Amino acid sequence: MREQIIFALDKNLGFPIEDPKWQAFFNKHNIVLNHYLDMKKMTADLQQNPIGLSYLPTANYYYLRNNESYTPVANALFTANQTSHISSVLVVSKKSNINSLDELKDKRLGYINLFCTSSYFAPAILLWQNHYSIDNFFSKLQEVGAWQRQVDAVIAGEIDATMVQEDIWHKLPENAEKTEILGKVDNLPSPLLICSKQLDQKIKDELTALLFHYTPKASPEALFNGFIPYHGELVHAFFDNSEKAFKIKSASLH
Repeated sequence: MREQIIFALDKNLGFPIEDPKWQAFFNKHNIVLNHYLDMKKMTADLQQNPIGLSYLPTANYYYLRNNESYTPVANALFTANQTSHISSVLVVSKKSNINSLDELKDKRLGYINLFCTSSYFAPAILLWQNHYSIDNFFSKLQEVGAWQRQVDAVIAGEIDATMVQEDIWHKLPENAEKTEILGKVDNLPSPLLICSKQLDQKIKDELTALLFHYTPKASPEALFNGFIPYHGELVHAFFDNSEKAFKIKSASLH
């Protein structure tokens, strides 16, 4: 019996697992899908046990970037602009009377999780760019769910601010009616597909052919749709900024 290959996926990112071409690839190579919502566990699993494939936020890979077991293969294509570049905006309620980043000191920040590129790493970078540290700027860091739920939490007064992908904020007119943008971080990298360096070369070749030469079904609701070859320059610039913003070691899991 063929050895199983584990494919670890961030469930929020929506990899096209139902596509018949991907189903055939999984079946052919005995690939088992492991879906995660707990990104700390996913990152720890990747650190502790060599896993064949993973589709994960670049913020997750930040903690694995010095791990010699993996190599990045592809970036996801961001549906809004068909590139690997993402912008994240800092938003507050229009009722809050908060008009600047300085006025958010000791307020509450809502985010998805500590491994999120756009909602946790982005505010850390924005604060660093303005000579603050996320370690002591906010009075509370609160998990509020993904994307539109972040904006909803601001509108409901559950949190004072959040950073969310810019296209999410633009999708609903109510977002602009009830919240406003105080800051922005551009050139955040889209999610990555990484693979084990021990993965058979024939499987890698078939994987890259699927990633770069098939046309996914158009889905305006999907945040990501398709893949391009790994954009190393973009990812490494993000790592450099993150290192400065957090001043933490790559193996640390907070």
